[in-house]
Amino acid sequence: MKKKFIEKKNTKIDYSLVEKVFESRLKKKKNPISAVMLQNDEKNKLPEQRNSYESSFVTQNILPMDDAFVLDVGCGAGRVASILPNNIGGYFGFDASSSLIDNAKKIFSSEKFSFSHMGVEEFLSANVLDVSVDIAFIVGFSIYINDEDLISLYRYIAEKMSETRGAYIYVRESLSRELHRLTLKDHYSKELDMHYSAIYRTDSEYKQLFKPFLDTGFKIAQEGFFPDELQNRTETGLKYYLFKREK
Repeated sequence: MKKKFIEKKNTKIDYSLVEKVFESRLKKKKNPISAVMLQNDEKNKLPEQRNSYESSFVTQNILPMDDAFVLDVGCGAGRVASILPNNIGGYFGFDASSSLIDNAKKIFSSEKFSFSHMGVEEFLSANVLDVSVDIAFIVGFSIYINDEDLISLYRYIAEKMSETRGAYIYVRESLSRELHRLTLKDHYSKELDMHYSAIYRTDSEYKQLFKPFLDTGFKIAQEGFFPDELQNRTETGLKYYLFKREK
């Protein structure tokens, strides 16, 4: 029987195949939250419950932050953007899915919000940010990025964070609960009814990848797994990290 997960550390995934998953999901799903949080049953309340939990955490621990410039990495259809208050200074979100970006642009018409269709490689090469970032969100994105690009992304974000005021970086990902990473490479999922790719790194691997944040003065202010009732996997689990740097 073929194993579900690949345990080899440096297995790379194909970004174009990941993009196809989300393009297909949005066409099938009425609810963008269910589409991006990968739940197939429209009656399943888990995506909304997770979204509510995360929104409350962000609101209580990061917001409000007057005139803050927000970076939303892998913004999807604007789920994080919908949490933000009206007093932000600006927002830039990017995603590799053109359909999700089109959806976000229809919802958020304010000049404060800017959405761009691009993948991580284009984002890094284009150097599109010409302002300092006060709050960076990296939510459900890192699992779709290969190691080399993820290292470059974290380093780039660390360099772009504001040094004139307090700054936050919020990371939330699905982690491997095993002692090693687990990778799905073009694996057929009966639950999603499509082929799926993702890299589930361990907590210790992420702690090493976070070095650019720590080297630039950020500290982990809070970290933790989502409550058990919001988890639905045995091999993997949702965990958040909130980095904070004082002025």
